Amino acid sequence: MMELERDPSFNLDDRHDLTRPETRERAMTRVRNVVHHILNDQEHISRLRFDLMSLADPGFMTRLGVHVSLSWWPFDPLAW
Repeated sequence: MMELERDPSFNLDDRHDLTRPETRERAMTRVRNVVHHILNDQEHISRLRFDLMSLADPGFMTRLGVHVSLSWWPFDPLAW
């Protein structure tokens, strides 16, 4: 998970000082920065990433999970 450590959008030092809109904007920035890793990894690696990210930043995980599942589920033949 070196990508999380090296990505400045995952720096959460000032998260308690942010307003709700700023928190949402930062979460969506993190979604944009990490989505290519999720889409290019094998499924079991992506699930591990989801687990680790949910521990590090639950708000990010919620937004990423909603957007990815709404995008993938209708097209995933194994989900049917």
